[in-house]
Amino acid sequence: AVTCLLGSVAAGYVQLGRRWPAGSGIVMQLQLGASSGTLTDGASSWNVSAEDALALWNQVTPSVSFRVNRDPSGSRVSSNGLNNVFWADTAYGEDFGDAVATTLTLARNGVISEADVLFNRGLSWNSYNGSLGRTSSGERLHDLHRVALHEFGHVLGLGHPDERGQFVSAIMNSRVSNTYQL
Repeated sequence: AVTCLLGSVAAGYVQLGRRWPAGSGIVMQLQLGASSGTLTDGASSWNVSAEDALALWNQVTPSVSFRVNRDPSGSRVSSNGLNNVFWADTAYGEDFGDAVATTLTLARNGVISEADVLFNRGLSWNSYNGSLGRTSSGERLHDLHRVALHEFGHVLGLGHPDERGQFVSAIMNSRVSNTYQL
């Protein structure tokens, strides 16, 4: 299990009771593709931004690690044995509702075997640091890197601390905020 994700800070996450086997190399199939240009934080593509978020988790997860496979042609279906990360119009046929992204996890007896991360294609996206941004027309500009950090926490088996009685500023809270780091 992930023991101390945030160094000496003991709050800011909730374990959901499911985990990857110790020593797992969790291979994430990055299928986000190219952006229309360099993103605000300097990332050259959506995949590069997501890969950086995975690398940040690797710095604080002692018992498992993320690995990356950039495979834009891989199947994007649930229960295929792959950990897919991609843009989608729905979450495998279900409406996103007010979610900007979702992580769908398959686990048996508390052991995770697959986790797919789907980002809502219908929203405006970039990759940036700092406070939440807006587009030139005033709509919310979603930060892929910040949301990826959050969703990859779910891949690791973490939940929302603010829904479990923790009142902290944390990337794992249930709502996107100005927090953009682990």
